[in-house]
Amino acid sequence: MKILIIDNDTTGRGNITDFFHKKGYHIFQSSNVTRAIGIVQLHPISIILYSKRHLDIDCLKLCRNIRELKKERYIYFIVITKKDEKAEKIEGLKQGIDAFVTCPVDLEELEAMVQAGMRIAGFNSSKDKHSISKQTKTIL
Repeated sequence: MKILIIDNDTTGRGNITDFFHKKGYHIFQSSNVTRAIGIVQLHPISIILYSKRHLDIDCLKLCRNIRELKKERYIYFIVITKKDEKAEKIEGLKQGIDAFVTCPVDLEELEAMVQAGMRIAGFNSSKDKHSISKQTKTIL
């Protein structure tokens, strides 16, 4: 499974990347929306982890652009935010974001959310299901 981590803070992005990489996930990184869209167009990304202090226009633009791509598989979109504002979350969910996590993030909890996203989004081929099932066994 391929995860795209988007964060303009290299330290935060590095911590999340290291954690998921050690768990056996294939990780792509981006510090901006333009590069992220390019990565999604070129690679079969399953999960996007977008980290921002607060929901911004770039995050919503990215989510809309990804939803408009009509990829073969659904991409589960998780936003890691430092603010816990109800109105922002509601707007984000209406725009296509699947889940929010408020900082500070417990990485084990974030991994559980990624795995839940995999279950919710489903898979398009038996190869995907086998690959994820095998990987999940390794993680547990």
